[in-house]
Amino acid sequence: TRRLLRATWTATGLGITVGLGLLLLVVVSLADLALAFREGLRLTGLLLVAVPSAWAFFNGVLRPLLRKMTTRFVARRIEATLPGIHNRLVSVVDLDAEKQKKISMAFVRRLLAEAIERLKHFRPSAVVDKPALKRAALFALIGVLVFATALGIFSDRLPTALARIFSPFADIPPATGVLLDVRPGTTKVLRGE
Repeated sequence: TRRLLRATWTATGLGITVGLGLLLLVVVSLADLALAFREGLRLTGLLLVAVPSAWAFFNGVLRPLLRKMTTRFVARRIEATLPGIHNRLVSVVDLDAEKQKKISMAFVRRLLAEAIERLKHFRPSAVVDKPALKRAALFALIGVLVFATALGIFSDRLPTALARIFSPFADIPPATGVLLDVRPGTTKVLRGE
């Protein structure tokens, strides 16, 4: 149950991170296509993509991976999915943690028997927050589709805009739809004029 909780929280965070990063990247790169940002605005655009995406990755992926899940926490998650368990599992966990106290063995046996009886139909997948996982997957899919659509529509100019965003201080001219045809003329000029 612990591993399943950790994996689903991480997958949810990863979906949110991918969707957020791709959507922000499309917005910033299309804005660069329309307005041809200077270096300062390109750096701001890069920060607008990187900072929220990094924050979503830290909170949605790294924190669940490093989060300490106590037995009591897992027991509470399990109890939330089982009707009629009435804190029996948490009580068993608490009794296990408090071994030094004198407790009636008849009470412990009965509590364990009732907890085991109510847990026999438990499936670990019941603790998964499936709606949140579906929303995160949908958000990531929307981000991928929006990015793919923008790349398909602006396939000639979007790679240049992305390069300008990811290298804000590089001397990369903005992508335009205007083509210049420069040929030497017939006028004779001296060198340096």
